[in-house]
Amino acid sequence: MLVSEFSGAFPTVTVTAPSVVKPGDPFRVSILCSEISGYPDNNVNGSLDFSCTDSGAGLPGGGAVSVMGGVTRLEPVMLTQEGVHYLVANDGRKAYRSNPIMCSSAARAKLFWGDIHVHSQMSRCWEHLSRPPDLGYRYARDVVGLDFAALSDHSRSLDEPSWRAVREATQRHNSPGQFVTFLGFESSHATGRGGDVCVYYDTDDGEPYDLLPRRGHVGELFQLLEGRDALVIPHHMSRDEKRVSWKPEFYGGPEREPVAEVYSKWGASEFEGNPRPLMRAAHGPFYWQDGLARGWRLGAIGGTDSHATVAGGYGVEPTQFHPQPGLTAIYAEQLTRAALWDALKARRCYATSARRILLDFQVNDRWLGQEVYVDEDSTARLRRHLKVRAAGTTRIGDITVVRNNVPVFTHRGSELIEEFEWVDDEPFERIALRGEVANKAPFLYYYVRVTQADGERAWSSPIWLSEK
Repeated sequence: MLVSEFSGAFPTVTVTAPSVVKPGDPFRVSILCSEISGYPDNNVNGSLDFSCTDSGAGLPGGGAVSVMGGVTRLEPVMLTQEGVHYLVANDGRKAYRSNPIMCSSAARAKLFWGDIHVHSQMSRCWEHLSRPPDLGYRYARDVVGLDFAALSDHSRSLDEPSWRAVREATQRHNSPGQFVTFLGFESSHATGRGGDVCVYYDTDDGEPYDLLPRRGHVGELFQLLEGRDALVIPHHMSRDEKRVSWKPEFYGGPEREPVAEVYSKWGASEFEGNPRPLMRAAHGPFYWQDGLARGWRLGAIGGTDSHATVAGGYGVEPTQFHPQPGLTAIYAEQLTRAALWDALKARRCYATSARRILLDFQVNDRWLGQEVYVDEDSTARLRRHLKVRAAGTTRIGDITVVRNNVPVFTHRGSELIEEFEWVDDEPFERIALRGEVANKAPFLYYYVRVTQADGERAWSSPIWLSEK
């Protein structure tokens, strides 16, 4: 639990549970009492009564919980009935619903939540807001209950002592099965040179390359990373003064650059004119959809780009930021650095704005992030069968199927949990695109966008169909 420097005076309640559990398996629930900025209120002293949509759920103490301080744990909790469930905490005046919990004995994988774009004091940027590296990881783990996190401080500010502090904090807080960290940094590049990207290593060593003084471009960064298993992820792609470049020489390929940060506190960079855009958004082909149309195989992640060192939280940020944080959801077998790393490279992930929306998306029984070769699946040339299931933190509004950047089907929702199937029977040859990078064979892709009634959204990684 964090110290009193995070205390506030206007509490609200956030109930966080694992997104995927098995019947009968015990798990822990986190209760955060916070002021409006997201900082814990350590002066809280009261009680909450818990209930569950699973009538057979096991709740310690019959569901009565004493709350002392900003963060309280409720454990062990168990669900018994298959399906999507919610915990509800009531303080006598207001009810607080948890994120959706999928209880399944046959789930493909677990679902883990994190934020890998957080700045600490080592960035020397907005220093009156930022915190030390250790506090950044503790906030992610102990306050907002994330499963994984990474600091991505500006490489231009990382001298040897600063980089050592980041590296040691990252190593210190990595605990397989409990909380996973990644070593990373942010590399800045001017407009026309590739924009800003974040770099992550799969180990606790690596260098924070700074190419800005010599106006180096992203292609040079790829050369410096040659021989290392490192990921390069573009962010705030549509920021006017640092917009992304979709030049073929700036593409690291699906192994090096498997995902893009579609949403952060800067705003969304899905397409020009999207809701909640960056406050200084560029006009032109500088959005996620533009990269997809050129053949870049980019999954979707979310992050905060927090400069107040509050991973996945609201916090007090610079004025050009929106308050709603971005989050990344990763489907993986286990909570280890290796498992999450492999899942990111396979694009088994999706992005959300602020909420832990549960999302499952398949095309011809292939999962989000996968690529299907129509040479090997001849039925996919003529017919694609899409399945979508979403569970929100509030009522689902719309779920839109996007094919090659064009909305082709919208499911109108009205409940917390929505699911549907849709068949696309347009011939592959009629609708396929041709890429500009790597494999230039014909391809098409689908992704889904979920919009809740409160305006918060989720973006799946696409599923591609292509010729070899």
